[in-house]
Amino acid sequence: MMNDGKVVLCKFLPYFLHMAYSVTNSSLMIFATERFFLLNFPLKFKAFKRRTVITMMLLTWIINAIIVMPEYYKYDSVVINDIKYCKIVPLNELVTISITIVEFIWEWMIPSLSLTFLNGGILFALLRRKHASSKKNHESGVAKALVLSCLMQIICPIPRSIPLKRNEFLD
Repeated sequence: MMNDGKVVLCKFLPYFLHMAYSVTNSSLMIFATERFFLLNFPLKFKAFKRRTVITMMLLTWIINAIIVMPEYYKYDSVVINDIKYCKIVPLNELVTISITIVEFIWEWMIPSLSLTFLNGGILFALLRRKHASSKKNHESGVAKALVLSCLMQIICPIPRSIPLKRNEFLD
């Protein structure tokens, strides 16, 4: 009976790792988009209301849960010599390539390009400000935000890149 929990772990751990990474990137993009529009179009754009933020975050979780769903089906338990192992299920080559391309675009390409553009726009908007007295405060705040954003882009994929000994889950 204890192996049933390990079978669930076999399927859900990779799924949740991918989903956490995708949700983090999507959340960073939402926050950067709001800051970008607030700084570049202060008279036309107002900060998101609480209800809008909650709706956007719920949609972020739902959309990412759907997009990352193939990760759940990539792993399954296999019995070899009366021992259960967690293995990657061989899929059709076209399906595997398609999943890989969608994951690459959704989890890396779109967030990286968007955050680069948005954070660059935020930096330029703050540097255009004419108030010399507040310029230093803005520059240090921007530097901290950009460093934090870069660290998130570096740190978030680390759990996914750690090789998991999936065969040990089900021994």
